[in-house]
Amino acid sequence: MSKTLNYRSHRVTRSIPSILVIAVAVLAMGCRGDEGDTGPVGPEGPAGPSVELDSNLSTMDKAMVGVGGEVPLQAMNRFQIVAKGGRGLVLQGTTPRDSAVEVSTFDVTVSYDMENDNIHLKYERDYGFGPVPELAYNEIIQGNVGHIDARDAILNPADMGEDMPSARMASSRRQQRLLNPHVLLKEIMADSSIASEAGFGFHDGSIHELLNIVDPVAPLAVWVNARTGLISKLTTRENDPLLRDSEIEVHYVGWKVYDEDVMFPADVFIVKNGQVLHRERRTSIEVNPTFAATMFAFPTGADPMFVDADAALGQKNHQFHQMFVALGIPLDQQQIVVTPHQFQDGGTDTGIFHLQGGTHHSLAIAQENGVIIAEAPLDAARSAAILSWVDENIGKPVTHVIATHHHIDHSAGLRAFVAAGATIVVQQNSAAFFREVFRAPSTILPDTQAMAPKNPVITAVAEGGSLDFDDTATTDRNDVEVYHIATDHSNDMLIVHVPRISAVFESDLWNPEPTAMGGGNSLSKASATQLRQGIEDNITPTPTDLIGGHGLVGRGTFADLAAFVDAP
Repeated sequence: MSKTLNYRSHRVTRSIPSILVIAVAVLAMGCRGDEGDTGPVGPEGPAGPSVELDSNLSTMDKAMVGVGGEVPLQAMNRFQIVAKGGRGLVLQGTTPRDSAVEVSTFDVTVSYDMENDNIHLKYERDYGFGPVPELAYNEIIQGNVGHIDARDAILNPADMGEDMPSARMASSRRQQRLLNPHVLLKEIMADSSIASEAGFGFHDGSIHELLNIVDPVAPLAVWVNARTGLISKLTTRENDPLLRDSEIEVHYVGWKVYDEDVMFPADVFIVKNGQVLHRERRTSIEVNPTFAATMFAFPTGADPMFVDADAALGQKNHQFHQMFVALGIPLDQQQIVVTPHQFQDGGTDTGIFHLQGGTHHSLAIAQENGVIIAEAPLDAARSAAILSWVDENIGKPVTHVIATHHHIDHSAGLRAFVAAGATIVVQQNSAAFFREVFRAPSTILPDTQAMAPKNPVITAVAEGGSLDFDDTATTDRNDVEVYHIATDHSNDMLIVHVPRISAVFESDLWNPEPTAMGGGNSLSKASATQLRQGIEDNITPTPTDLIGGHGLVGRGTFADLAAFVDAP
């Protein structure tokens, strides 16, 4: 049971070296005589006993000791951190159970003006893959709005900067708040009612006292070493668009004084559901630096807007946003606009639509008894938009949804279709994983499956196998064929063939665009090669066109894909 925090507002002295200095000075004052020659330096003595704090101190007081004392912390209104690190990505590997893969490394300078609520993040990121291996840009946040001053995406034009979407602003601000618990302690100093003592925990062989902090997403539990006052970790929860309620841990290692009397951890790690997603090592920290007058200024023409609902979502999906920023493919805006492109057959409308979003697309195939959707990307909001569009424009139920593969940005909308009663088609290598996903609790951001759960109906495509969805027993008007193909990108990759328009829908392996613009692109030539091989091995005659889960046009051509693969 938690109890109200009894935070005693007084200075807490932490530093043993300071105490020793005072003791030595007192001895010197009482014993000083004529000074003689300096003698030789003796050997270093054994380490002294470790400090044990007064057990009667409140948890907040102990945390104050851990960061250097109340007075130095109260006086700290600004800080600047220079750090190096790496960012990991989950649910983007070959299998759903793969460990996090580090997708980029970074150098960052964090300039934090707590007094005026401004943050400046100067990033240099190294991706080591894709069309642009390195990017350098600044994130500038003034209060609740922000701006990105240069290109932060590997697929965007080189000169692109933009006002920061509210979801990204909130995610970046939350990240710095969790990486630097000093910010949380100063919030408690300003309003002690937001914190309470919450019992004890055992971590890394030591008893810790827990300090619970009220938070708009989920309570933050700060783990304070009962003996030393050092903050070892922070635990909380947030939403994952696919996995839903997710455990977050932030670990603080190697506390020491960098500047003034304030202690900072040398290493910080963010762990999500047991996977390390963020690591950083601080190389220098300055307390109360003088910032240039232009440090937090937006460039001419910037006009960022604050959208409260988007900011709330950015906080709840904090690590989702940071993962894709680290990948160089920011996903900071909900893609709820559905732009349909209907395909024709000899000048006749087919009832087959490319449902385009901003970065992620789906395919809708209207059959006699309902609609088949290929791909449910991004999140529940995107799926709700697709369901609404289908209802208004086709007027039939969605009977099946085909997941091309398990990657989070291509499958996180599936739960909404489960709740709508659709059968989910996946490859058997990920079927067990998706059964868990569809039953996962979702309390941080309740979705339709959480509010009115339905038993998931899953159809699995066998290894190297296929499934056919005939339109009716008497016509092949809009038949659909699903094939499992072997790729390094994922072991559950499905492609969708629609014979009537001689086209294959696929995701991530090839991004179609007009032939005049080059015909398309791929982040991996191996993926493009495996797509071509999978099509040629399974589909006769070879389809004319490709439709992408990414890309710029309704239809690209198989010939463009083949030319890319065959190019030296």
